[in-house]
Amino acid sequence: MEPNSAIVHTDDVAWNHAYFDWGDVLAENILQPLHRGKPVDFRPDAWVSHDRAGSITVPAGADFVWVEGTGIIREELGPWLDASVYMQGDPDEQERLLVARDGEPEFAPRGRL
Repeated sequence: MEPNSAIVHTDDVAWNHAYFDWGDVLAENILQPLHRGKPVDFRPDAWVSHDRAGSITVPAGADFVWVEGTGIIREELGPWLDASVYMQGDPDEQERLLVARDGEPEFAPRGRL
């Protein structure tokens, strides 16, 4: 990571939120304040209602803010992103990481996520 940089994880923004219906939450509460030079200390509604500790924090004046995660490259967020990069990982490794994070899925046979 670059000096004076921060990372925002879409998994944190989207935690316990409707499937891909979190773009406005990201834009309004994180990206727009950063573009105005403001720091971010944001607790999504789902964090509050489910008693998740902490918040999403980004200091004002960070030289780089990396926003990572599935679903970040979309038209509605374009005005707030300076650049975007699409990366495709190894499917077997992605499945291993997903299972390590979330456990075995109940809906898909092993090897077919």
